[in-house]
Amino acid sequence: MSKPYIFISYSRQDRSFVEKLSAALKAAGVQTWTDIENISAGANWQTEIETGLLQAEILLYVSSQNSSTSKWIETELTAFMRGSGRVIPIIIDDHGPIALPTLLRRIQWVDFRFDFDTAFASLLKGISHLQGSSPITATEAKSKGYVFISYAAEDATFVTELKRHLKGRGYSYWDFQESIRNYQVDYTLELEGVIVNAEATLSVISPDWKKSPTAL
Repeated sequence: MSKPYIFISYSRQDRSFVEKLSAALKAAGVQTWTDIENISAGANWQTEIETGLLQAEILLYVSSQNSSTSKWIETELTAFMRGSGRVIPIIIDDHGPIALPTLLRRIQWVDFRFDFDTAFASLLKGISHLQGSSPITATEAKSKGYVFISYAAEDATFVTELKRHLKGRGYSYWDFQESIRNYQVDYTLELEGVIVNAEATLSVISPDWKKSPTAL
């Protein structure tokens, strides 16, 4: 994506709101980046998100009751704030102000709890420099998400073949051996975020899997 754009960080449970917000931004001439629209099927999910984050000019952090239990968007926020981009918090329910990470509570948020149009007009004032002269053409969703692969290390040979099969048929997946890891986050917490946000989990059942504490 060559033009300046906004990265929207959110819990997948808030997808309907984000789709409405992204559509409104594009109609106003603002380019957006979301996982559903910008990650092609078969692509490495985390690699694409990392790229999207690093090149974004602004991150919209959608805070809600759902985001309060999502370790994934915390990871996105931490990665984004290593750069020089600006973060704008978005509140969409009454739990949103409480769910905001401490470092974002000093930043003026945009309150979408009551009237969408009024809140959207307020948001546009803060990002007017990103508006183009014409609406952005809406794009179809490129990906429905990714699957998490749960397996024992002893079954890695089989899983290598499974991943080749998935990739060849356009499915995205997350695998702890291959996908980008966030080594600043506790491993179990990172996995929790990845699993919760996955569309499905593929468990490779075997005697070794049954004995694996990580698989459990």
